[in-house]
Amino acid sequence: MSDASSHDDGLRCTPQDSPDAFLSLNEAFLYEKEAHNSMVLGILTGYPWHKPAPKQRRFLTVQRGESPVGYALQTEAKLGLMISSMTDGEQDVLLDHLMSDNRPIARILGPNATATRCTQLWARHRGVEYQKEMLQGVLQLHTVNTPELHNGAMRQAVDSQSQRALMKRWRTAFVYDVAKNEEDIARGLEVIRKRPMVPARVFFWYNESGTPVSMAVKVRDSRTIGWISVVYTPPEHRGKGYASRLCAMLSQNILDSGKRSCMLHTDLMNPTSNAIYHRIGYEKIGEWVVYTFQGTHSP
Repeated sequence: MSDASSHDDGLRCTPQDSPDAFLSLNEAFLYEKEAHNSMVLGILTGYPWHKPAPKQRRFLTVQRGESPVGYALQTEAKLGLMISSMTDGEQDVLLDHLMSDNRPIARILGPNATATRCTQLWARHRGVEYQKEMLQGVLQLHTVNTPELHNGAMRQAVDSQSQRALMKRWRTAFVYDVAKNEEDIARGLEVIRKRPMVPARVFFWYNESGTPVSMAVKVRDSRTIGWISVVYTPPEHRGKGYASRLCAMLSQNILDSGKRSCMLHTDLMNPTSNAIYHRIGYEKIGEWVVYTFQGTHSP
């Protein structure tokens, strides 16, 4: 572990040299508010850490004394720095460390208030411009409001060449649907190349004719929460309720597996998807924002 950045009030920022060291220090703190930290918990337990180059990783813990009070995590340079909710003073300690480290940051993402302030201060320090890439709602469900389940059924993907090809094709189409710019598309396509989806985590809705018409993925888990993402329906099959039924059934599947709740992120500027999730029982528990810096090059 390298030297820590510290302040007179007992706050300090300490880097950890591995995901195991980071989780060992922060696990109890993370599970105190599992819903708000479940994304990073899922990443830490399910990410293929052996693949990215070590220089692209950052594991930073803000501590008061020996107790963690906030964190920042970066799995790969291009994906940016994921930060937790922190007070202004805790953010200042983190930023002092980042400024002394002096590596570029491509993006900052996290809870709206914290990510916005950190982005503004970092941009001022580096003399770069930034833009808001996406404002997302953090949604959680405890009980499914099951819609009418006519028009087909949910089936888990099978590990076949044809289904792997379909998963890749629809995942690529999903990237183009949600991307805000060319850089966002490039990042999404790189993730597809590096981390193919596991068929056991992919679920399709099949219509009455036995044709797959919608897809959703169980992307990560923490102790009591399962996450859904990559919800995609091809344009020719939209407007028929397929995604609603699939997300409801997959959410129930997650609850039936022993999880207490399901979570997902949604683009708050997309009224269609937000209405779908609200109808089946998801409620917003927070907002997550993604900022991108202009003219920033990853190491």
